[in-house]
Amino acid sequence: MFNWRKSDFGSFLKMGSQEGLSFFVSLMDGTVHYVDEKGKTTQVASTDSSVQMLFYIEEREALVVVTQNLLLSLYVVRPEGEAEEVMKVKLSGKTGHRADIALIEGSVLVTAIGEPVLRFWDLEGGENYVLSPEEKCGFEKAENINCVSYCKAKGLLAAGTDKGRVAMWRKLPGPQSSRVAEGKDRWTLQTPTELEGNITQIKTDVVILSFFVTEEHGFLLQDSFPRPPAYQNLLGIEVPHYYFIRKPGEADGEDQVDSGCPCVGRRPLRDFVGLEDCDKPTRDAMLHFSFFVTIGDMDEAFKSIKLIKSEAVWENMARMCVKTQRLDVAKVCLGNMGHARGARALREAEQEPELEARVAMLAIQLGMLEDAGQLYRKCGRYDLLNKLYQASDQWQKAVEVAELHDRIHLRATYYNYARHLEASADRGLALSYYEKSDTHRFEVPRMLSEDLQSLELYINKMKDKTLWRWWAQYLESQAEMDAALRYYELAQDYFSLVRIYCFQGNIQKAAEIANESGNWAASYHLARQYESQEEVRQAVHFYSRAQAFNNAIRLCKENGLDDQLMNLALLSSPEDMTEAALYYEDKGEHMDRAVMLYHKAGHFSKALELAFATQQFVALQLIAEDLDERSDPALLARCSDFFTEHSQYEKAVELLLAAKKYHEALQLCLEQNMTITEEMAEKMTVSKDSKDLSEESRRQLLEQIANCCMRQGNYHLATKKYTQAGNKLKAMRALLKSGDTEKIMFFAGVSRQKEIYIMAANYLQSLDWRKEPEIMKNIISFYTKGRALDLLAGFYDACAQVEIDEYQNYDKAHGALTEAYKCLSKAKAKSPLDQETKLAQLQSKMTLVKRFIQARRTYTEDPKEAVRQCGLLLEEPELESTIRVGDVCGFLVQHYLQAEDFQMVRPWRGLGMTGGRPCRCYWQSPLSPPQGAASSRRGGASPVAVFDFLGFFSFEMISN
Repeated sequence: MFNWRKSDFGSFLKMGSQEGLSFFVSLMDGTVHYVDEKGKTTQVASTDSSVQMLFYIEEREALVVVTQNLLLSLYVVRPEGEAEEVMKVKLSGKTGHRADIALIEGSVLVTAIGEPVLRFWDLEGGENYVLSPEEKCGFEKAENINCVSYCKAKGLLAAGTDKGRVAMWRKLPGPQSSRVAEGKDRWTLQTPTELEGNITQIKTDVVILSFFVTEEHGFLLQDSFPRPPAYQNLLGIEVPHYYFIRKPGEADGEDQVDSGCPCVGRRPLRDFVGLEDCDKPTRDAMLHFSFFVTIGDMDEAFKSIKLIKSEAVWENMARMCVKTQRLDVAKVCLGNMGHARGARALREAEQEPELEARVAMLAIQLGMLEDAGQLYRKCGRYDLLNKLYQASDQWQKAVEVAELHDRIHLRATYYNYARHLEASADRGLALSYYEKSDTHRFEVPRMLSEDLQSLELYINKMKDKTLWRWWAQYLESQAEMDAALRYYELAQDYFSLVRIYCFQGNIQKAAEIANESGNWAASYHLARQYESQEEVRQAVHFYSRAQAFNNAIRLCKENGLDDQLMNLALLSSPEDMTEAALYYEDKGEHMDRAVMLYHKAGHFSKALELAFATQQFVALQLIAEDLDERSDPALLARCSDFFTEHSQYEKAVELLLAAKKYHEALQLCLEQNMTITEEMAEKMTVSKDSKDLSEESRRQLLEQIANCCMRQGNYHLATKKYTQAGNKLKAMRALLKSGDTEKIMFFAGVSRQKEIYIMAANYLQSLDWRKEPEIMKNIISFYTKGRALDLLAGFYDACAQVEIDEYQNYDKAHGALTEAYKCLSKAKAKSPLDQETKLAQLQSKMTLVKRFIQARRTYTEDPKEAVRQCGLLLEEPELESTIRVGDVCGFLVQHYLQAEDFQMVRPWRGLGMTGGRPCRCYWQSPLSPPQGAASSRRGGASPVAVFDFLGFFSFEMISN
C-alpha cells in the first residue's frame, strides 16, 4: 500500500523542456547514468537493486526510477544533467514483476505492478489513491493488472489483466483547478473488452481510416493503418495521397515531403503505391477498381481496369490482392505483369490447405515479406514462416520461431544457420550451432580440416568417441600409429585396434583385445589373420566369437574337426545345419548327428527317412514331438504306424489326429481300449467350415466319438458330442445317465423338444420331489411343455396318494386329483376306452375323498351324521385303493372315546386291524381317564394318557 503524505516536492518540478540529444541509461548494478550530446557519461543516481524501469517526464524535467525491489524514486533533473532525489517510496506488489507506468497530463503517475489495483500518484498535490476493476462490471475477483496506458485525446485510461480483459476508465470533464472532484471519483469504469491470454503490454495509438461514401451503399471501409510515428495529425486526403503534419526532425520510411511546405508530408493510398504519378484516366480506373473490390463486384472491377496496360498498375493491384486475399484476381494480375515465376509459385501453393498460406506465397513473390510473415503466423504455419525467415536472411527470427513453435525443424534450422555462419566466416558461432544440430561430429572436422591444431584442441575438449575415432583415422593415415592407437583406445574402437596390431605383427595383443571386448568385427578380422597363417583351431574359435559360423563350419569340414562341427552347426543358420548334415551323411559316420541336424533345420521328411533307415528310434521320438497339423500327412501317418508297432498308442493317436485321419485315430482308441480325453475328443471334432469331411461324415464321426465316451462312462463328454452331431435325444439320454440334475434341467430348457421335456420330467420324478418344491414345479412345467397331459395326470394322481399316505391331507389330495382329472380330460389318448376307464377311476377317487372330507367337516355340527357317513364309506368296495381304512376307523374310535362309549371301540379297532394300516387316535376329556389307563404324570386335573389296544392302536388323552 502507499504510505505517502502531502509534501511540497511539487515545487521542485519545473515546467518546460530543453531540446537536446542527451538521455539516461541504467546498468545492471542499479546505477543511473546521464549521457550528454558529446557522449560524456555521468553517474546521477544509485539504487540498492537493478533498475527495472526508467521514466522521464519531459514536461516536468523529472526522472522516475523503479527498481527490481519495487522501490520508486523521483529525481529532479538539472540543466547540467545532475539529478536530485526528492521522493522515495516503496510500492507494494509482486516482487520481480515488471512495473508499468503511465503519465496523465504531466502530473499524475499511474503504476501497474501485477496487483488487482492501479495506483495513482499526483506529483503536484502529493495525493495518492487506487482504482480497481469491479466484479459487477464483468471482472473476476483478484484479477491482476499487468500493464497500463493513457489516451490523452479521449481521456481514457486502459489496463490489461492476466485474464485477458482490457479495463477502461473514462476521466470525467472538469476544471483543472478543482480538487474536490479529483481522485478516484473522477474516473468512470467502462465495459471491459474480452481478449484471449494474459495481456502483458497495452498502448494507445491513432488509426487512420478511409471510406467510400455512396448513397446506395453508405460508408464502406476501404483501408485502415496506424498513424505513422513521424506524423502528428492528418490534414486531408487527395487521391492518390494522404497529407499529414510532420513532427520536426523526424522522417518516415514512406515519407514524401511536399516541396512547397517542408512541415507537410504525404503518403500514397494503399491502392496507389507505385502509381503516385499516374495520369487521371489511370487514377480514375484504380478508384473504380478499388470501390468495386470493396463491395465485392469483381466483374465490374475487372471491367474498370481492362484497358490499363501499365505493369506498375497491375503490380499494385496484385499487392491489393494480398490485403483482400483474392487469389483469383492475383492470378490475372500476375499474368498481366508477365510474372511467370510468381504465377508458378502461386499454382504450387494451391496444395496448402490454409488460405493465408497461399496468400503468403503471393506476398513473397511481390516482395511483401512482412505481410507474408503475418499471414503465416495467423494460420499457424510456423514451418513455412521458418523457411521464409531463412530464405530472407533473418536467421535470429528463424531460430526463435523454430525454438518456440516449429521444434520438429529445430535441428534443421540450427544446421542451416551453422552453414550460413560458416559461409560468413563466423566459425566460432557456426561451431556452436553445429553442436546444437547434433552434426558436429562430421561437420566440425570438415570445417576445421585446414586448422588441425584447433581441430585437435576441439576433439580433446569434446571427449566424444566419434570425434576420437575420426582423429585416430586421420593420424593412422599420417602413419602416426602410436597416437592413432591411443585415440582408438579412447574411442573403444576395438576393431581398429586389432587391425593395427595385426598390421604391426603383434597378433597376441590383438587376440587379447578380441577376447576381452567380444567385438564381432575384431574377432572376424583376427580369425582371417589366423586362417591365413593356417592356425585352424584359433581361426575357428574367433570365427565362432564373431558369429561367422559358416566360415567356422567350412574350416571344420576341410580339416576334419567333426566334434566342433556339430556344435557350430547347431548355433548357425538352417542352411549351415543342412550342409553339416549332408557332410555327416556322405561320410557315413555319426548318423544320429545328421538326423538331429536335419531335424533342427526343419527338414522333417529327410530326418525321418534317415532315422527309419538307420533305426534311430530315440531320434524318431524327438522328431515326432515337433510334428503338428502343418506337417506332411503321409509323414505323420508313417510315424503313427511306427509308434503303433512299438505300442505307443497315445503318440500314434496324436499323429493320426494331426494328419486329420480321424476315423483311424478313433478306431485305434477302440481297439486298444484307450480312454478318450476331452482334449483328444476336441482334436477329433471337425469344424463345420472344414472341407476335410462332408457334413454327414462329420456327424457320423461325432456320434462314434460319443458312443465310445458312453461305453467309457464319460457321459458329459458324450452329451457334448451328441449335441455337436445334432442328436439331442441321445445327448439327453447320456446326460440322464450322468445324473446331473442341474444340467438335465438346463439342457431340457434350451433344447425345446417334446421328447426331451418328457424324458427330463420322468427323470425328475425319480428324485425326492416331495422335499424339493422346485423339482416338482419343473416336472409340471416339462410335462406341460412336452404336451404329455396323460403323464402329468399320473403325476398329479401320485401327488394325491402321497398327500394321503404321508400327510393324511385329504384336502390337498382332492385338489391334486382334480388337476389330474382336468389334464387327463384334455389329453389325446391313443385308446379312448382306456382313457374313459382312467377318468372313471379318478372320478371315483375324487368322490370318495370328497365324502370323507365332508364327513370330517360336518362332525362339529352333527357328529351322528358324520359317523353314519364314515360307516357308509367303510362299506364301499373300492375304499382301500383311495382312502386309508385306518384313517376312517381312527376317526370313529376317536369319536367313541370322546363319547366314553368304550364298548363301540373294540369293533372299530378290529376293523382297523383288518385294514392293515396303523393309525393314532386322540381322546380328549376333562375328566379322569378310563379304567385301566396309565397316567403319564402324577397329579393334575387334566391327565394325558396313552392307550394301546393289542399293540395296534395308540390313544393319547390330551387335557383341555
